[in-house]
Amino acid sequence: MTRALSIARPALMAAMMIGVKAALNGLPNVELVTFLVIIFARFYGKEVFMAIAAFNLCELVRWGFGSWWVAYLYIWNLIGLMTIALRKSIGEDALMWAVFAALSGLFFGGLCSLAYIPISPMTAWGYFLSGLPWDIWHGAANFLIMLALCKPVTIAMKRIQKG
Repeated sequence: MTRALSIARPALMAAMMIGVKAALNGLPNVELVTFLVIIFARFYGKEVFMAIAAFNLCELVRWGFGSWWVAYLYIWNLIGLMTIALRKSIGEDALMWAVFAALSGLFFGGLCSLAYIPISPMTAWGYFLSGLPWDIWHGAANFLIMLALCKPVTIAMKRIQKG
């Protein structure tokens, strides 16, 4: 891979994540970032972590610092890492990727609540419990998005990789 490609591809991945996040901002807990992190990690492996870092930095610049941003630092990377670990065993099974995406959404709030533990374990617990209905919605949305888009995007990504 050329040096230019190693810089450009993660930048394009980050730009896509920023764009879809902004486009769906008005829909609570409906997002395509999880979908893109999973797709990019499946096809480009470790390069996804550069894209996640750029995405997180842009989110910080756009929205300012908050506990949500601290959670973004580890949640997106965890999803990328788990995807890389699972990509051979799941392969191209869209249903299994949809289940994985659903679980990522379902546990998102719980993972976010970990950022509150230094403030107070009770605050973290309260944050987690109050967000459960939204996490269920998040998981359902992620499931449907992945189920609908996994196969066509996988086909497109294979074409892109062939050149």
